[in-house]
Amino acid sequence: PGTPVDPEPPDPDDSSPEAIKLLLDQADALFAEAQQALADGDLGLYQRKIESAYDTAARAAKAAAEQARDDQGEAYRPGEVNSAAVSARRVSLPARSPSGAGG
Repeated sequence: PGTPVDPEPPDPDDSSPEAIKLLLDQADALFAEAQQALADGDLGLYQRKIESAYDTAARAAKAAAEQARDDQGEAYRPGEVNSAAVSARRVSLPARSPSGAGG
């Protein structure tokens, strides 16, 4: 009750533009949830959400790279790979601090 249900994650082998967009949307939502947790003072939840956002964004980047590799040699199709790259720019995640940094 009141807790959002995450949509089914895309197939890890799916590098379609739709799967990439879904991953980016999920990363964006996780980042927003992390920011809310930080504002609420829940640092544990913030850490879990920000790590999930990074992992999800990394999956999107990997899928976009796989799609670009698969598209090599084919005719250029405007809007497919490039739309994923443009969408990736709207997920503004802060720089990840090195493991073990801090105290």
